[in-house]
Amino acid sequence: MNFLHHSGRPLSIAAKHSIRWPLLLIGLLFHSTLVAETVPAFTARYTLSRSGITVGETIRTLSPAPNGEFIYQSVAHATGLLARFLKDEIVERSRWVYRNDGIRPLNFITQRHGGRKERITRQVFDWEKRIATNTRDGNSSQIPLAPNTQDKLSYQILLMQDLKKGMK
Repeated sequence: MNFLHHSGRPLSIAAKHSIRWPLLLIGLLFHSTLVAETVPAFTARYTLSRSGITVGETIRTLSPAPNGEFIYQSVAHATGLLARFLKDEIVERSRWVYRNDGIRPLNFITQRHGGRKERITRQVFDWEKRIATNTRDGNSSQIPLAPNTQDKLSYQILLMQDLKKGMK
């Protein structure tokens, strides 16, 4: 990248770097602010009750990853007396990035363990090839990936953003 002084003469290397840093910092601050305002990290805990007795809970956590991606995770399991009989835990994890056109899922994993049947289901979103690959019990299938496709968790973040914007 070349920078010119207002006189039209090229700037020295030191001058170029002194200009690049403020521009880079402004860009990073703007990007960080945009993402932070759009997708705040959070943890939410939901309880399931029957006849006034808590029988289960779900904990959902949205957190940024160091590489600019986001991870939204849901962990659900039985609690109390029911937990002695129902050992299953269901973990769902969505990994996605935020782009100008919104949330773009990268992969989604569901793991069910602790009970009689262990199960892992994976969905991988290949946006360059426009193909989503679903793998369950060792069997894979592919489907065309339409624009703005979301996974089971990422659509909830998208819905939260729309509600925050006042959309109905």
